Amino acid sequence: MKTPIAIIEDLPLVREALSTYLNAQPELACTIVAESVEEFLVALDEGATPPRLVLSDIGLPGVSGIAGIPLIRQRLPRAEVVLITVYQDAERVFQALCAGAVGYLVKSTPLPAIRQA
Repeated sequence: MKTPIAIIEDLPLVREALSTYLNAQPELACTIVAESVEEFLVALDEGATPPRLVLSDIGLPGVSGIAGIPLIRQRLPRAEVVLITVYQDAERVFQALCAGAVGYLVKSTPLPAIRQA
């Protein structure tokens, strides 16, 4: 059985690269691909398969990735959230972990390493 995952990313090229690569993996299925936390939550309301893992950007339009973690965890308490972003400063990493993220990756991480993480 494939593990359902979600991607929340506002940049179309990054969103498409992540979803194409991760969907090609035999053990993964991107059940939600959204450009904002709000769009992700609407997809859940509309009956999309709830993901077990959410890869979310930090710098999103509307609700930020960090502010979105509690919203996601409230709806999906068993889901793990990993932030993927261009930011590498310790303060943002700390904020993400305090908000409930289980991991933090930079966008320059090669796709195979993102899959492993």
